[in-house]
Amino acid sequence: MTYVYVAINPATNPPCIKIGITDDIDKRMKQLSVGQLRRWESLYEYYYSSRWKSKCVERQLHGAFQSRNCKNTRDCSSREMFFASPHHVNEVITTQCLRPKKQCCVSRYHCNCNGYGGI
Repeated sequence: MTYVYVAINPATNPPCIKIGITDDIDKRMKQLSVGQLRRWESLYEYYYSSRWKSKCVERQLHGAFQSRNCKNTRDCSSREMFFASPHHVNEVITTQCLRPKKQCCVSRYHCNCNGYGGI
């Protein structure tokens, strides 16, 4: 049981979101909420039956929001953080029906998501 999550940190200016995967949402939010960037809150969670499936969907989302990545800015140093609305991410994942695709998830050990399905 694995989740793709969209979390927000209102302490950043402008607010940034994190798109990631975890097996335990509460534990992950506590891990993120230490250090310089505090108060991470999970707004959206999407359940997948296996880690490789959630990883594939996570990579599709990272690709879809690549132009909004906030890597190397003062508040967001992670490649998994974006200047985007969490509601927009939710809209993309629900309307684009993101799911693991055979062409990107060749096996449970190799996920190469280059095609983002027109997102």
